[in-house]
Amino acid sequence: MILCDFSSIMHRMIAGATKDIQPQFDGKFKTEDFIFFAKHLIIQELHNIHQEHKLKFGNLVICLDNAQGGYWRKDVYSRYKESRKTLREESNIRWDEVNAYINSMLEVLTNYLPWKVISVPRAEADDIMLVLARHYHTFEPVLIYSPDKDMIQAQHNSFNVHQYSITTKKWIYPENKNESMDEWLLEHICLGDTSDSVPRIIDETVFSENFKKHLSSLNYDIDNPIDFNLLDSSLP
Repeated sequence: MILCDFSSIMHRMIAGATKDIQPQFDGKFKTEDFIFFAKHLIIQELHNIHQEHKLKFGNLVICLDNAQGGYWRKDVYSRYKESRKTLREESNIRWDEVNAYINSMLEVLTNYLPWKVISVPRAEADDIMLVLARHYHTFEPVLIYSPDKDMIQAQHNSFNVHQYSITTKKWIYPENKNESMDEWLLEHICLGDTSDSVPRIIDETVFSENFKKHLSSLNYDIDNPIDFNLLDSSLP
């Protein structure tokens, strides 16, 4: 099974189309100047992925983001991907027009081509890929075709799940699928993810008044990095 993150492919092909076509610009690019070439590039890319990997991994499954009703992650963390809206508004692309063309193309892919297209309300392509990889890796080899390093977790305790990044043109592996995955997850959680507006674990920290007093007594500036090894272990 070949799991493709459609959004990643779409954005990369649209960027390539606007660069090659150099569409008219009146504050934003004229959609009709580049969208048909972009659609051609998207379909060609999907075809190439399938042709290159089908002998080992089998069917192509196109996984879509679906914000209908709002992504479920926003229920957990309301600021999830909050910067994306600003980036889209400032973009040279008229995304409302582009999405209308892309949705029409997806209807054709779904109804007339042998590839599978999966969309789940309130879920992202990442969710779909992780669930399918977890369910099917015991039955067949799974390829996650995405540059997103979050997908490394799909390889946890499975040597039948693989990931390829077209961005780096390299296979993505954790250093050791069985021994270091928990450490990778812990590090990833602690460091956050700027692209998704997920803060580092220390970004939302609120220090207690007692802790602030203790730092003050040691002449530490709370806004500057702290060497915790130098702190008294008996905090008030």
